[in-house]
Amino acid sequence: MDRNKLGIIITSISAAGFGSMAIFAKIAYAHGSNVTTLLSIRFITAGLLFLLIMKLSKTSWGLNRKQLAYLIALGAAGYGVLSNLFFSGVALIPASVASLLLYTYPTMVCILAYLFGDEKMYPQKVLALLISAVGITLVLGPSFESLEIMGVIYVLSAAVLFAFYFVLSNKVLKEVHWLPSSTIVSLSAAVFFIVGGGITGQIQYSISIVAFLCAMGIALFSTVLAIGGLYAGISMIGPSKAAIVSTLEPIVTVSLAAIIFAEVLSEEQLLGGALIIISIIVLQISRQKVWQGKRLVVEGEEGESQ
Repeated sequence: MDRNKLGIIITSISAAGFGSMAIFAKIAYAHGSNVTTLLSIRFITAGLLFLLIMKLSKTSWGLNRKQLAYLIALGAAGYGVLSNLFFSGVALIPASVASLLLYTYPTMVCILAYLFGDEKMYPQKVLALLISAVGITLVLGPSFESLEIMGVIYVLSAAVLFAFYFVLSNKVLKEVHWLPSSTIVSLSAAVFFIVGGGITGQIQYSISIVAFLCAMGIALFSTVLAIGGLYAGISMIGPSKAAIVSTLEPIVTVSLAAIIFAEVLSEEQLLGGALIIISIIVLQISRQKVWQGKRLVVEGEEGESQ
């Protein structure tokens, strides 16, 4: 099997891992678990697994104090908070709707990158943002009155925070390996939920076997395998193509929610979800063209100088 096909398969598995996360959470809630307990188990297990992978692969930390502090803050104040918001939202609204709303974060990343001066705004990006806005309206519109408003607010807040997290973490990931970064972020998030849960009394020290297995599923399949698979996929097929393949994530959630929970989206919501996915594809294609254009310019300049 060639490298491109293998990269697409691995990225697809990663997307399936991320896409199944809300499903695991719904099942765990139905069997008595709460958000804090679920996320504590998730990040403790994921952090320890990342540590084990680092040891087996003999990956060095390669972090200075500033980078370490930055990653700890991202894990606790960033990933910990946004995970809490998303999982709280999943407890209140259908998993399929939650997944589609969360997946608006790439368009938010585009806006933040523009505001921070990291990227320019091109017509294709404006088009993608408009398509995404229409998609959100269609996803929420038909059943907005029947949706728990706080659940919608939680998930959209998580999408905004995830966009900030993505932009900020991207700065440090350019300098350090993804594996120690993921390890520190996971362990920091684990401490966040253990301490917070201990203070608020939200930690459950006895949960059902089904809830525990769902928490382990989130840690193994939706965190360690999903993150590792994504970075492996990016190394094989590049970030733009990996981002496009990753649009399978909400499709997996919607499909599993229909099979397991009999969640049926209306035609308008399905169209809205399709538009959100299309907006991401348009964004990635435009970014790829810009990147290729820059590379051609650099190569042309090098040729002239020689």
